Amino acid sequence: MHVDALSKTSRKPPWYGHSVDGAGALLGELRSYVGLTDADIELLQRLRHRAEPHFVAIADEFYAVIRMHEGAFAVLKDEAQAQRLHASLQVWLGELLTGPLDAEYVARHARIGETHVRVGLNLRFMVTAMTRIRCALERVAHEAFGADPELADRARLAVGRICDLDLAIMLESYKDDFVARTERAQAREREVLRAQLDARRRLYVDAMEAADVLILAFDASGRLVLTNRKVQELTGFSEDELNDDGTFGRLFGEQAAQIRARWLAAAPGAPVEVDGELHTRAGKVRVVRWHASTHHRDGDGGTLVVVGLDVTRERELERRARQNERLAAAGALAAGLAHEVRNPLNGANLHVAVLDRALARLPHVPEAALEATAVLRGEIRRLSDLVTDFLDVARPKPLSRSELDLNEIARGISLLLKPEAEVKKATLVVEPFPFPAPAQIDGERVKQVLVNLVRNGLEAVGEGGRVTLRVRRLPRDVEIDVIDDGPGIPDAGTPIFDAFFTTKEKGTGLGLSIVHRIVSDHGGDVSFASRPGATVFTVRLPAVVTPP
Repeated sequence: MHVDALSKTSRKPPWYGHSVDGAGALLGELRSYVGLTDADIELLQRLRHRAEPHFVAIADEFYAVIRMHEGAFAVLKDEAQAQRLHASLQVWLGELLTGPLDAEYVARHARIGETHVRVGLNLRFMVTAMTRIRCALERVAHEAFGADPELADRARLAVGRICDLDLAIMLESYKDDFVARTERAQAREREVLRAQLDARRRLYVDAMEAADVLILAFDASGRLVLTNRKVQELTGFSEDELNDDGTFGRLFGEQAAQIRARWLAAAPGAPVEVDGELHTRAGKVRVVRWHASTHHRDGDGGTLVVVGLDVTRERELERRARQNERLAAAGALAAGLAHEVRNPLNGANLHVAVLDRALARLPHVPEAALEATAVLRGEIRRLSDLVTDFLDVARPKPLSRSELDLNEIARGISLLLKPEAEVKKATLVVEPFPFPAPAQIDGERVKQVLVNLVRNGLEAVGEGGRVTLRVRRLPRDVEIDVIDDGPGIPDAGTPIFDAFFTTKEKGTGLGLSIVHRIVSDHGGDVSFASRPGATVFTVRLPAVVTPP
């Protein structure tokens, strides 16, 4: 349930244009119909103090379930919005139990329903979501008043009644939306009855609808008059929504004016090609290559036809291919270097061992000699570790996959690196997903990925900093965020996953290349976002999807 509307001021009068008295009458009618009495309201207010400590857990479970269902998850824009909604849900729970039940309460909760309609939340998800809330609060009521069975039963009934009342308020939005959609559908039917389509036009329409490209048509005034099914499927907007005046701003954001000007510059025989970012209803961005051309017929001002090809996946594959090419080149170099360096290192290590034994037989060994041999051993060890990293890039090991819970992997990493964090006087925190997050992975290789990222985070934050491991399950993937509150990476375009690229004074530039290779070998992806005080590396791995 989207409850941002609780904190927003609506310019509409309470209850969809009704007067305050009218809203009060409707509220009274609903209260009477569901049987919500003043005694119920008083009991709900008593329950509020017992229930409030459970609000966070109820919200955690609520949004965890949403993440596992594609239809509900699709309306979430990003994680920042999810966190805001998490807090808003707790506010709504408090209002549900304490009210006050007046016209303003009706107006605020009606706006929640408006928000659900606006973001395209299917009605079935809203109704079943209220069932989850009802069940959670009924459990709390049972625990709170369990010593008095009669009181506990009354409390559960009161919870059911207030939930039914709130659901009725929000369903009013869907009713109005259904009426509006029905009126638009009837208008379209009248237009279809007046239009006499011939066979050729039907063929053109069928071909356009079946095409795996986006097709938009504009009239001489620049108004969007036609879209095909691919546009609606890709953007999530209905045909009616695409045909209103705000289409360009919704689809192209800040690039809207620039793209529109480029398209309208197309002349007969001189098409225009332009790449642009297309924004979907859920807030996601797709990269589309557009081809705009103008067509004139006798007696009209011309029609602008724009055909778009979604190249988002191709761009991502190109990016990965370039990254893999760089890794392959670095791997070939690393293999040669490792071969040339490892043999001399082994020889040097043997000679240091001989020197150690010789010094051990002397009665008095100068301190400088002992320090020199210690330095030699340390440098040989450092070079040997570097050669091992080279070989990890050059000759990746075959994966040994098994089904593992990423929650447990994250907890294990925390136990392993907790001592290092304590030495640096930093905090290492794990935020597991509230349900199992299984993936078919090579556990040791994924641990290597997370150890590298967490250690980088600990180095970035320094004393008093914080590094967080957060596990998140999506419908088809599992994501692990490694978040630090360090100074951040200055340039978002920095090629940090390239081999030998490093910002550290003594770094080799291989750690993140190894991370990228391991994640790519799993069929996953690793990305980062950074600003001062918040750097997030996100590792995405394919989840084990069980049948419903």
